[in-house]
Amino acid sequence: MTSRERVLAALNHDKPDRTPRLLYGEVIGYVGRGDVPTMPNRTKEGSYFPRRRPRDGLVDWDRRATDVYNMVRALTSPFPGAFTFLGGQKCILWWGTPVEEKQAGAVAGELFTRGDTGQWAVAAREGALLLEKVELEGGGDGAPAAVFAGAGILAGTVASDTGERS
Repeated sequence: MTSRERVLAALNHDKPDRTPRLLYGEVIGYVGRGDVPTMPNRTKEGSYFPRRRPRDGLVDWDRRATDVYNMVRALTSPFPGAFTFLGGQKCILWWGTPVEEKQAGAVAGELFTRGDTGQWAVAAREGALLLEKVELEGGGDGAPAAVFAGAGILAGTVASDTGERS
């Protein structure tokens, strides 16, 4: 019986808890003998993902709030974080929550405070991202109210894709 057949048999057997033991035992055996099987990448078939660049973390506010949220969630600590530029400063978005409603008349990327809660948010094409934890490059991280107040960033600031003031 081949390795593949043993694994398939264990998966289909009435005791699936045996599968990890079979796999671990087999892998440890290969390592102990120094003959771990390898398989070359088939790059012509697209078996790899291109290297991520820092610029890949730049938020596109012309997307739905849930898309922005998924990006923030995927890039949060220990990764470098999703980011935008507010008032000419790089702002890393460590956490937020998508909401359906945004301030009336707000354009994508516009920073505003919610009247009902006073929470800071950024408008997306559809909905908004309530900001919960942010960091300005070179400064500390924390609640948006404290971070933005210390940097002079005000409601109505529109995010840009460069460090230039908008």
